[in-house]
Amino acid sequence: MQNSSSDAVVVGNSLVAYAAAMQLASVNLKVTLIAPKDSTGSASDARPVTDATGLITNFLAQNSAKSPQNAAITALPVKPELWLPPAVGGTQFIRVPEPQLGGIMAAPLTSAAKKLLGGTKNSARAYFDRFKPVLTLGKTQSLLELVKVRQGKTAAALIAPGLRTQYATDPHKVLADLALPGINTALTRTGSLSGAVLTLSAAAASAKIVPRQGWRALKSALAHKLELYNVNITRDEKIISVHRADRTATAPDNHPHTVTTATTTLHTRAVIFVPCNNSELREFSALCQRIPQHNIAELYTLAATAKTPQRLPAEFNKPGARAVTQLQNPDFSAPVTLEISSLAPQRSDLVAARIISPDENTITGLAAAPATTRAIAATYELALTAAWQLENLPAAHGTSAEKDAAHWLQQELCEPTTLFLGEIFYGGQLAPALADSTARAVELRRLLLGIN
Repeated sequence: MQNSSSDAVVVGNSLVAYAAAMQLASVNLKVTLIAPKDSTGSASDARPVTDATGLITNFLAQNSAKSPQNAAITALPVKPELWLPPAVGGTQFIRVPEPQLGGIMAAPLTSAAKKLLGGTKNSARAYFDRFKPVLTLGKTQSLLELVKVRQGKTAAALIAPGLRTQYATDPHKVLADLALPGINTALTRTGSLSGAVLTLSAAAASAKIVPRQGWRALKSALAHKLELYNVNITRDEKIISVHRADRTATAPDNHPHTVTTATTTLHTRAVIFVPCNNSELREFSALCQRIPQHNIAELYTLAATAKTPQRLPAEFNKPGARAVTQLQNPDFSAPVTLEISSLAPQRSDLVAARIISPDENTITGLAAAPATTRAIAATYELALTAAWQLENLPAAHGTSAEKDAAHWLQQELCEPTTLFLGEIFYGGQLAPALADSTARAVELRRLLLGIN
């Protein structure tokens, strides 16, 4: 068993963990990064993320080293497409016409919109949103109810499945300003929901990015940059224990934390944990002898191969493209929601699948799925093979209660020299998690350097 010391130990295998390590190492602090086995699979490797303020893009630009890995640290802007079946009759997926946000259309009188809404009558009902009294604006908190009031029941039914697969909760509970930040302000300014969508979609069109070579290649490139800062990176090693000496006791060289792995005992002044999912959150919390008082809502997704994707559009091959539908099934009292996402422009048969049953909003992983779920997958000709990798990631915050609970959970777990960071506390949103990581890491390095 080797013994070593460090100013800080960062435990995690995400961009947030690498960013925290970068902040500390950049001021010549001795940092050790323990990267557990990557829990994300190919279903997330090409996942577009929101970068409305350019924070992620700027971070990547600042940390792009002049090396063969440089190309991996380049962010590409993308505008993910959304495909939905018609709200009334028909099963063939139709691309939601732009401009749109989450299936809410700014131009409901187009031919594609009429097909999606089930005819001219429903399309006209959505169009007449702009003639609704201004005084009714901003009074409806639920996004689904807002769409129902402004554009009609059919328009609301069209977006409900997508809300379910994104937030892992009852679509009626999803708040408008959390799902579409700024929507109420835009409503007040433009006087209509379609006008608000038109206003916000312009910004949304350039707000999504994806690494040029995928998130795994990006982390590999950032690891190379960390090594230039002499960060010691330990991969795929499990932590056995984390012990903190009593504050009144004399710790070795003033390093109160002891982190033990299978091969090394690390004495460190600070520990940063960056869990990717509930499993890692519980594991890391237990190491600190704490029990999380809140369970983060998660989404379970599988990378898969569509054998002969006849039910999917031929053009369904852009990164981040999503097809969402609801399926009636005799084993459930309510429809089952299915989401299929495109993963790579080079392979139209490579997709990610997510099936959500209506019973208590549980998410069913296809790899260990019962016969019912397998039958649903077979309907869309998705191959169920052992090669699929199940991954679970935090669901977006759809309600204020979820957002507040995650915030207080993070506050409860953090101490001056023990931090818990990551997207799991921000509804899977990378940008705010990265901003929080930067701020807390800067505060920690000031503490470690003795700067008041």
